[in-house]
Amino acid sequence: MTSIRVAVFLAALFLFLPGIVLGQSRHDVTGVVADSADVGLQGATVVLLAPSDSALVKFAISGKDGVFALKRVDPGPYVLQVTFVGFETWSGNVEVGSEDLDVGRIALSERVSELDELVVTSEHIPIIVRSDTLDYNANAFATRPNATVEDLLRQLPGVEVDSDGAIKAQGEDVQKVLVDGKEFFGNDPKIATRNLPANAVDRVQVYDDRSDRAEFTGVDDGEREKTINLALKEDAKKGYFGNVSGGIGDAERYDSRVSVNRFSGDTQFSLLGNLNNVNEQGFSVGDYISFMGGMGAFMGGGARFVVGGGGGGPSIGTSLSDGFSETLSGGLNFNHDFSDRTSLRSSYFINSLENQQNRTLNQEQVLGTGRSSVVDEAGNQLNDNWNHRVNVNLFHELADGHDLRLRADATSSHSVLDNNRFRQTADGSDVLQNSNTSTYGSTGDQLGASVGLTYRKRLNDNGLSLVAESRMNVRDNDTGADLESLTRFYQDGNVVSDEEILQFQETLGDQFTTQQEVSLSQSFGKGLLAELTGEYRRVGDDEERSFYDIVDGSRVLNTLLSTGSERTYSYAQAGASLRRAVEGFTTGIGVNVQRSSLEGTLRGVTDPITQGYTHVLPNADARYDIRQGMSINARYNTSTREPSMRELQPFADNSDPLNVYVGNPALQPEYTHRFSLGYHFFDQFTFTSMFAFINASYTDNKIARSRTIDDQFRQTSTSVNTDGDWSFNGNVNFSTPIRPLGVKITLGNSTMFSRGLEILNGEENATRILRNSIDTRLENRDKDIFDVSAGIRFDINRTAYSLNPDQDQAYVNKTITGRGTLYLGKAWQVASELNYRIYSKEISGSQTNVPLWEASISRFFMDERLELQLSGKDLLNRNVGVNFTNTSTFVQEERIESLGRYVMFRLIYKLSGVGGPGGRGIRIG
Repeated sequence: MTSIRVAVFLAALFLFLPGIVLGQSRHDVTGVVADSADVGLQGATVVLLAPSDSALVKFAISGKDGVFALKRVDPGPYVLQVTFVGFETWSGNVEVGSEDLDVGRIALSERVSELDELVVTSEHIPIIVRSDTLDYNANAFATRPNATVEDLLRQLPGVEVDSDGAIKAQGEDVQKVLVDGKEFFGNDPKIATRNLPANAVDRVQVYDDRSDRAEFTGVDDGEREKTINLALKEDAKKGYFGNVSGGIGDAERYDSRVSVNRFSGDTQFSLLGNLNNVNEQGFSVGDYISFMGGMGAFMGGGARFVVGGGGGGPSIGTSLSDGFSETLSGGLNFNHDFSDRTSLRSSYFINSLENQQNRTLNQEQVLGTGRSSVVDEAGNQLNDNWNHRVNVNLFHELADGHDLRLRADATSSHSVLDNNRFRQTADGSDVLQNSNTSTYGSTGDQLGASVGLTYRKRLNDNGLSLVAESRMNVRDNDTGADLESLTRFYQDGNVVSDEEILQFQETLGDQFTTQQEVSLSQSFGKGLLAELTGEYRRVGDDEERSFYDIVDGSRVLNTLLSTGSERTYSYAQAGASLRRAVEGFTTGIGVNVQRSSLEGTLRGVTDPITQGYTHVLPNADARYDIRQGMSINARYNTSTREPSMRELQPFADNSDPLNVYVGNPALQPEYTHRFSLGYHFFDQFTFTSMFAFINASYTDNKIARSRTIDDQFRQTSTSVNTDGDWSFNGNVNFSTPIRPLGVKITLGNSTMFSRGLEILNGEENATRILRNSIDTRLENRDKDIFDVSAGIRFDINRTAYSLNPDQDQAYVNKTITGRGTLYLGKAWQVASELNYRIYSKEISGSQTNVPLWEASISRFFMDERLELQLSGKDLLNRNVGVNFTNTSTFVQEERIESLGRYVMFRLIYKLSGVGGPGGRGIRIG
């Protein structure tokens, strides 16, 4: 913990240092802002800029009669700039001397056409404030030539992009990325940010997108999606733009990409392609799972598909960079506005991913009072997957206040999995109890489609509106798998029994879902809205699981393991809500009454499963915009989760003989209360931001596991209802420039604390888990010659078990990062990055350090349109995937062999000169 104290001390020092070093005399700059008739203008924006680099020094808002004061300004020359809605920007040079400066009355000229926005900068400050939108000037932020939008986003104040490409803006997850206000390849934001060139973007607009219902009624319904819109430069809408690149490296490494875009005022066309074997993907983990096809059907079979490890089955790791991957992906995006009333958004995407993993795992399990086990596992697996995806979004406005929207998508997936593993389990005294050797190979095909129609109409001029939606979803799954398994049990070091499984497992399933929803809203003026809603949803599942024992080379149906089920879940819900939206404040309260029912039949069981539940689901929310860039919001809502058919069916699934699962027909639904509170602050003048939120949840009748462990460590588990399950998570992020040092500092802290219950051999085990991350990052502000940043992160994990305190775990992992780019004129660029991960020795017994160092040198030609690059990855050849996991059941360390050192020569060609030369921007913040 000493290193943590040092980091906190340094952060505090950086925060207070400016106040220490700025001990010189300062003076006030005062004046009056008026219109052409010499009437004072209240609310004008007055900024003071450094003439050398246009960095903002001070700002103020004019008060009554147009009077303003810029306090405590250092002596020296400045640029004074004044803006006001509907007036031309005024700019002039001023000199602050040894006393206060009065600039007198500044008269603004009216604009010919008034803009509905507050322009706080023209050519100097890279931001526009428009209602609840932060509008960044992309040209003012430094990016390297041939950079992607993802590289640009990393430079924007208040925007964060992690190593996997997930985006946060103002502390919230970005859920949509639009291009000129239009969808781009469906709902995956990373396809746009990782494939579009940064120099084609004119402005990056960050805002909270409202629901179709709120957009239509004009009154906020509390539903928001953090959205980024990429507004393109005008010359990007003429002709073609994009990049074509190809790279060849040692060890037979290759990487080729293409991004071709043709945009105009009413049409967008994009072609994307990617072929590589260097673990680079242009899509998200969600896409990866979706085109795993029938992998979901493998769960409960001889192997398990687990993201991030945990549980002893096959794992794709916590990152797509784990293992060795070969990727082929491509897609077409076509958007067209047929008229002012009709538009089409469509895309097609194909993915192929082959991933090879060799992994080892060490896991410590809690098994009851004074009982524990240690699991060691080694294995390898190969995933080979293909996926096709089509999205269509068609909108037509029938008349003013009367429109239709059709959304449809379809997917087709084919997946192959081959897994081999060896696992052994010892007791807490390190005495071997059992071992298992298994080979599992499966092939799965999955088809899916969904279609939704939204109808909206204003019924009169008095604020009465109707919104109706109908959705349908179908899914079909076909999976076949071969399992060979040998389990041995030991006593005093000797084998006492063997259990062998040789099976073919087949799963056939389909699902059909229909949903209808209608809402009637009435506006009463002054932001008051009342709404009545009704919804009916029906989910039908049909599944057949057939297990065949292989006897003398022939398949013999195992009737004890084979099951079949049909189930129908239906939901009927009615609700009422009342909302009030006034300037700066929105609040709402509502309640829904939900009746859900389950009807199901099981193969071989005479009595059907019939369940019915009625729940009252209240909700409330409030948002207060304290001032521009500062808001606070709170939300409370409730939800239910009904048990699945597998959790209800009274059959044993012993395809893994060491972990048998039995359903529980007496299960009741979960009922969860959630509360969230958030605070957002962003000062567009000083570029200081602070984002904070807390989320808390409590669940009644939590569906948890009850495990029974015998003397040879075979486990039988079932689902039961428990109470007392709750969780808490919070995050604080603070960022500000330190101008005397020429740097920007970012401080962050995120915390998760949870309490869950599990039954072990009839005893209640309460698990408390704490995860806390502290990180600090520094970067330079003036990026014209070089761009440098450094940071450190501490990940603190603690797990406590009520039944077995000896198994409590506490460990701290650390990550040190450094990145630098040097611009040697317009022709040369040198870059290097170090990611140094230090893993705790508390779990594995020895500390593991993984330094990942990469570097590159680039030479540019043809006004930076052609780049020749020589790069090296993992130059120290130390890469390995290390994943630590702590849960209510176990703590584990997983290691996966990963792609090591290679050197690559790459050629990158920019298809057009859109945006002019890439590279540096002015100093900001």
